[in-house]
Amino acid sequence: MAISNIASALNSKLRMSGMVSGLDTDTIIRQLMAAETAKLDKLRQKRELSVWKTDAYRDITSTLKSFYSEYFDTVSSKNLKSANSFSSFSSTFVDTTKSEYIGINAGAGATAGTYSITDIKAATTAGIYSSVNVSKVVSTGTLTDSDVQQMSSSSFNNQFVFTLNNKTVELNLKDGLTTVSQLRQEIQDKIDGAFGAGKVTVTNNAGKLEFTSKSTDVFSIGTATNMGAGVLFGAVPTADTPFTLNAGNNKFEFTIDGVTKTITVPPVDALGNPTSVFEDAADLAAAIQKGVENAFGSSTGVTFEVKDGKVISKVSDKQVVAVGYSRNELTNTLLKVDKSNLSNKINLSAKLADIMPGLNTALPIGDITGVISGDAVNDIEFTINGKAFRFDSATHSLNDIMSKVNSDTSVNVSMKYDVTTNSFKVTSRDTGVTAKVDIADSTGKFMEVLGLTGTSAGTDASLKINGMEEIVRTGNSFTYAGISFELKKDYSSSTDPIVIKVAGDTTKTYDFIKGFVDKYNEVIGKLNSTIGEKRYTDYLPLTEEQKSAMSEEQIKKWETYAKSGLLKDDSIISGTLSKFRKALYDSVAGVGVNLSSIGITTSSDYLDKGKLVINETKLKDALANKPEEVMNLFIKSSDITYYNAINGSSADLSQRYKESGLAQRLSDAIQDAVRTSLDKNGLKGSLLEKAGVVGDRSEYTNLLYKEISAFDKSVIEMNSKLTNKENALYAKFSAMETALNKMNSQSSWIAQQFGGNS
Repeated sequence: MAISNIASALNSKLRMSGMVSGLDTDTIIRQLMAAETAKLDKLRQKRELSVWKTDAYRDITSTLKSFYSEYFDTVSSKNLKSANSFSSFSSTFVDTTKSEYIGINAGAGATAGTYSITDIKAATTAGIYSSVNVSKVVSTGTLTDSDVQQMSSSSFNNQFVFTLNNKTVELNLKDGLTTVSQLRQEIQDKIDGAFGAGKVTVTNNAGKLEFTSKSTDVFSIGTATNMGAGVLFGAVPTADTPFTLNAGNNKFEFTIDGVTKTITVPPVDALGNPTSVFEDAADLAAAIQKGVENAFGSSTGVTFEVKDGKVISKVSDKQVVAVGYSRNELTNTLLKVDKSNLSNKINLSAKLADIMPGLNTALPIGDITGVISGDAVNDIEFTINGKAFRFDSATHSLNDIMSKVNSDTSVNVSMKYDVTTNSFKVTSRDTGVTAKVDIADSTGKFMEVLGLTGTSAGTDASLKINGMEEIVRTGNSFTYAGISFELKKDYSSSTDPIVIKVAGDTTKTYDFIKGFVDKYNEVIGKLNSTIGEKRYTDYLPLTEEQKSAMSEEQIKKWETYAKSGLLKDDSIISGTLSKFRKALYDSVAGVGVNLSSIGITTSSDYLDKGKLVINETKLKDALANKPEEVMNLFIKSSDITYYNAINGSSADLSQRYKESGLAQRLSDAIQDAVRTSLDKNGLKGSLLEKAGVVGDRSEYTNLLYKEISAFDKSVIEMNSKLTNKENALYAKFSAMETALNKMNSQSSWIAQQFGGNS
């Protein structure tokens, strides 16, 4: 009976079967399940094909978007819709060194000839600038020889850190210094040894040690860390390994109920006897307890005990924050360095109240009268171009000020900090005489201290061409008589004018058109190859079982065939190709030329499948004799925008198409396939509706994604069914084993009975 129970348990829990019958139950059930498992594999293969199709469609989308960005985006230098791209002129400087003053580009409406340019005045912004370094020289307080004599390594007050250009070094000053002059020399030697001679200069100015460097360097003085927070709670003091308390490890920061204080551990044992050497953790815990109570009082709710030889804290009803490191006292007590004056550059992130004492022109906080606004005291208020800005010096920083000023489009200015000169500037975003910056303090004198009060106006750009009347514009970039000018800096000599020659140049436009044709051929070549690729229907995605029996190279080769022709004869891609061909060969109203007449035709080789070929002689002749007609063939545009057309009537679409040049038509065809915006029917581009694109909502709403999701659901459901069926089969075989076992037991019993009567 016991054997029967064991067999039943094994059959039901571990699926160990065949113990009585001797059958290979696992193999039998696997064979019985094979047909059902094959259905699951087919589902997974179909899902994988949909994933591969998604990738294939997105590759085509990427190709078309890249084509659009290069030749149809308005910001592209190769914009096929821009007249400047078809400029058949070149412009050259007679004296190339003069290009530092002005840039010239002859556009489609230019006239060939020689241009003599004088009296260049570049437009300027309005601006107010800090005239000097806004911070004080970094220095110590006034030191005496007596101060120096208090410093020693045994007291652990001889250390501080110095940071230069992001490299931080802890400086340990030697013992035995007795005068301020010796201290200055020791600090100079340590800094030179750490960073190299000549980087930072330390001078003695009537007892104050002043630190200076090149304006391009950034340095700061900081306090060395007292190591108490780490060692006091990490030590395991014993008679063999005692813990020695000293000025370098006797302090830590401790927070109780949101109040943080520096704890100094007194050198006493548990009985209050003076000692700095602890051989027992209990004595050290008592000393720490005493230090905390000295700082917070006796009712702290925090006790210090010993666990595993180390000091730990226990808390009753108090909220305690983790122990923090304290700082060495050298910079605070002996060097007397003001915390607002620790760096040669202003701290943009520090609170305004903290940095103001360290500014070149001191502005004590007590001299400021604030205006209450909510919970803040707006003790700093100023106006820029009439717009008021208010800040609380206790909670705001210079970064806060600059961020608020720069994000306010109504004042139209930019406030920036120059780290090299340690100064500020506020400039208008526009150029010209109408650009202005007007800054005044309303409450306090903070902007005055930064050197940023006053009024400034910009200036217009101007120049003379061939001695004629002066051309005046508000900006440095403008077009006049078909020529684009970019004024760079002033040039006033009338006896030595800047001479520029503008000449016809069909090669420039020919090269541009040829570049476009080459790219077009590359794009349609890829699209035609994709829809014409052979499909190998016998090669399906591999199952995990099939992959396990193949090498990596075999898997790669198989999947190359399996992925081939996934988009064969695809209607979306072939439809886009049809739009391309139609766009190029339908006539453009009112132009008078077409591609064929200017030397661009379709290849006669049917294997090229619509690629374009150029007759160089014919195209250059058209560019030389009919430049405007060639340009208009490409750039002509309709007053009906693309988005109005796709959201309007069929008549709007038809009219836009007829009135558009080749570039606009091709641009529309690409947009029809890849646009992310919706049309009046709530649809995006055809490729995005089919397969989506990463980073857009279509990534999760496209048809293939829905198809994959449906496969996922079917796989989950079929997995559940297969598991249930497999469990049922195992249960049947288990029941059979149990019945056989019972029958065998009964047979044995009967046999025993007959044997016992013989």
